Amino acid sequence: MRIKLMTLCMALCSLCFNAFAQNVPDSVPTDGLVAWYSFNGSGVDEGLLENHLQILGATSSTDRFMNESGALYFNGGATLEESSFNGIGEN
Repeated sequence: MRIKLMTLCMALCSLCFNAFAQNVPDSVPTDGLVAWYSFNGSGVDEGLLENHLQILGATSSTDRFMNESGALYFNGGATLEESSFNGIGEN
Protein backbone atom coordinates (compact mmCIF):
# COMPACT_ATOMS: atom_id res chain seq x y z
CA MET A 1 0.00 0.00 0.00
CA ARG A 2 2.80 2.41 0.94
CA ILE A 3 4.63 1.68 -2.34
CA LYS A 4 1.48 2.35 -4.37
CA LEU A 5 0.91 5.63 -2.54
CA MET A 6 4.54 6.56 -3.14
CA THR A 7 4.13 5.76 -6.85
CA LEU A 8 1.07 8.03 -6.97
CA CYS A 9 2.94 10.84 -5.25
CA MET A 10 5.89 10.44 -7.60
CA ALA A 11 3.60 10.46 -10.63
CA LEU A 12 1.76 13.58 -9.51
CA CYS A 13 4.91 15.38 -8.37
CA SER A 14 6.71 14.51 -11.59
CA LEU A 15 4.64 17.13 -13.38
CA CYS A 16 7.50 19.57 -12.90
CA PHE A 17 10.29 17.83 -14.86
CA ASN A 18 11.44 17.82 -18.53
CA ALA A 19 8.87 17.24 -21.32
CA PHE A 20 6.39 19.08 -23.50
CA ALA A 21 2.75 18.05 -23.45
CA GLN A 22 0.39 17.56 -26.38
CA ASN A 23 -3.11 18.25 -25.01
CA VAL A 24 -2.35 20.51 -22.06
CA PRO A 25 -4.47 23.65 -21.58
CA ASP A 26 -2.72 26.95 -22.25
CA SER A 27 -3.03 27.85 -18.57
CA VAL A 28 -0.61 25.05 -17.57
CA PRO A 29 3.11 25.70 -18.07
CA THR A 30 4.67 22.94 -20.19
CA ASP A 31 8.31 23.73 -19.44
CA GLY A 32 9.48 20.72 -17.47
CA LEU A 33 6.12 18.92 -17.63
CA VAL A 34 6.48 15.13 -17.40
CA ALA A 35 2.84 13.99 -17.36
CA TRP A 36 -0.65 15.42 -17.88
CA TYR A 37 -3.71 13.58 -16.58
CA SER A 38 -6.90 15.37 -17.63
CA PHE A 39 -9.37 13.60 -15.28
CA ASN A 40 -11.31 12.27 -18.25
CA GLY A 41 -11.96 8.93 -16.56
CA SER A 42 -8.72 7.27 -17.59
CA GLY A 43 -5.12 7.29 -16.41
CA VAL A 44 -3.81 8.15 -19.86
CA ASP A 45 -0.93 10.62 -19.80
CA GLU A 46 -1.74 13.06 -22.58
CA GLY A 47 1.80 14.48 -22.54
CA LEU A 48 4.63 13.40 -24.82
CA LEU A 49 6.19 10.84 -22.48
CA GLU A 50 3.03 8.72 -22.12
CA ASN A 51 3.55 7.79 -18.44
CA HIS A 52 0.16 6.10 -18.15
CA LEU A 53 -1.53 5.00 -14.94
CA GLN A 54 -4.15 2.35 -14.26
CA ILE A 55 -7.02 3.53 -12.07
CA LEU A 56 -8.22 0.59 -9.96
CA GLY A 57 -11.38 1.09 -7.92
CA ALA A 58 -11.30 4.89 -7.72
CA THR A 59 -14.36 6.73 -8.94
CA SER A 60 -14.86 10.16 -10.44
CA SER A 61 -15.90 12.78 -7.90
CA THR A 62 -16.61 16.50 -7.48
CA ASP A 63 -13.49 18.53 -6.59
CA ARG A 64 -13.17 21.23 -3.93
CA PHE A 65 -14.31 23.90 -6.41
CA MET A 66 -17.50 21.90 -7.14
CA ASN A 67 -16.32 20.82 -10.61
CA GLU A 68 -17.94 17.51 -11.47
CA SER A 69 -15.39 14.81 -12.34
CA GLY A 70 -12.59 17.13 -11.20
CA ALA A 71 -11.20 14.64 -8.68
CA LEU A 72 -10.91 10.94 -7.94
CA TYR A 73 -12.46 9.32 -4.87
CA PHE A 74 -10.37 6.58 -3.24
CA ASN A 75 -12.43 4.39 -0.93
CA GLY A 76 -9.50 2.80 0.88
CA GLY A 77 -9.09 -0.09 -1.53
CA ALA A 78 -8.61 1.93 -4.72
CA THR A 79 -5.17 2.47 -6.22
CA LEU A 80 -3.30 4.09 -9.07
CA GLU A 81 -0.70 1.82 -10.65
CA GLU A 82 1.93 2.58 -13.21
CA SER A 83 1.04 0.89 -16.50
CA SER A 84 3.86 2.47 -18.52
CA PHE A 85 6.76 4.63 -17.46
CA ASN A 86 8.90 6.24 -20.12
CA GLY A 87 11.04 8.42 -17.89
CA ILE A 88 11.04 12.04 -16.89
CA GLY A 89 12.66 13.55 -19.96
CA GLU A 90 16.12 14.95 -20.53
CA ASN A 91 18.29 15.95 -17.59
